[in-house]
Amino acid sequence: MHLVFLVACHKLADFFETKKRRLVEAYDQYMENCFKRDYGDSCFKAGQMAFHGTGREKNVEEATKAHKKGCEVNNFNGGCCDTIGMQYLKDTLEPEIKNVLSKPNPKKAVELFKKGCEKDGFACLHAAQIYRDGLDIARVKPDPELMFKYAFRACEFRYKSGCKMVADAYKTGTGTQQDDKLYAQYQNMYELMSGQSNIKMTKKNKKR
Repeated sequence: MHLVFLVACHKLADFFETKKRRLVEAYDQYMENCFKRDYGDSCFKAGQMAFHGTGREKNVEEATKAHKKGCEVNNFNGGCCDTIGMQYLKDTLEPEIKNVLSKPNPKKAVELFKKGCEKDGFACLHAAQIYRDGLDIARVKPDPELMFKYAFRACEFRYKSGCKMVADAYKTGTGTQQDDKLYAQYQNMYELMSGQSNIKMTKKNKKR
């Protein structure tokens, strides 16, 4: 199915949700675009609405189904991959989630964070943290170069923690070549995002 049509259906649901506040219609449209048309962004929105009880009664199992679907489709949503990855990392799953995911799977979680990083900064950040610290239960050892790779991507998505990890890596030469100039650049980016810098952002550079 043509991507333009999928996006149009998603935007219709978004219009119902944000402009008209017709939440039931918005939820139904997101669900249809997710499960009938395999559009990941709609799966994410449907999952969020089901989880929070918006436009329908709260239903964690339906939310998990939507998020899982949203990571599996060709037009996947990175936030869906990150959400399911976080569930797979848990020691035990809630009964509603267990009905969908069966059991914890740390190795799968790592793969989902890496996949989600193509489109979602949180997934990049979680992948970077795993490769920084290692994850014994997934048999993942610390890998400075992969940590830097995913932290850099998280920073590109404007996640301040990712920029801080990149700055620290340039400062110490961890996973990349040591570079004082780049350290200062990324440290300043982190401080700007955190509101810690005395340097004022111009209108051109302000985060929108």
